[in-house]
Amino acid sequence: MITNLARWSTGPMLALTLTGCYVMPIQVEEAKPPVYAYMPVGSSQPTSAPMPARPVVPMQPAAVIHVRLYPVNDTAAKWGPLEGKVRDQLSGRGTFSVQVPGEDMHGEATRVPEGFPGFGRIIQETLAQSLAPTSKPLGRGIANAYGTRGAYANCEYVLSTGGMGTGAGKFSNGAKYQLHFGS
Repeated sequence: MITNLARWSTGPMLALTLTGCYVMPIQVEEAKPPVYAYMPVGSSQPTSAPMPARPVVPMQPAAVIHVRLYPVNDTAAKWGPLEGKVRDQLSGRGTFSVQVPGEDMHGEATRVPEGFPGFGRIIQETLAQSLAPTSKPLGRGIANAYGTRGAYANCEYVLSTGGMGTGAGKFSNGAKYQLHFGS
């Protein structure tokens, strides 16, 4: 074994043994997570105060909300009705996808608070109406998607109970759609 070690040059071997640090548990109890401290190589004592390990947070499963898009102008009528999906991560954010003829578009959807600057502009421009007063909606949001050939879509929506809701979307080619969320 010594002859094998002698084949290695001492420079890299010394660098490997003198650099880095170890993180070792210094206190482990069954009911509590272990506590870790920073300990440099070659030291027998921690050099800083122990800190608790981060708790592991399980990921929530995503909810898929189906979106149906119906044309409201002649440009959109050429494509006809479309279908999309919002994969809600149950955190106020998610992914948004819609397929238009010849292009898959992907982006994100984000819930926004009441009074969010500019919210309602797309609904107003697309449907020529403002949001109708309703009982307090469960959520408002914006969704944007970009396609592989350069097309894009900007949408706004208002959700009510059970993932149901409506909204509007404008596409880069001038197509305008009304959105319906839920089953």
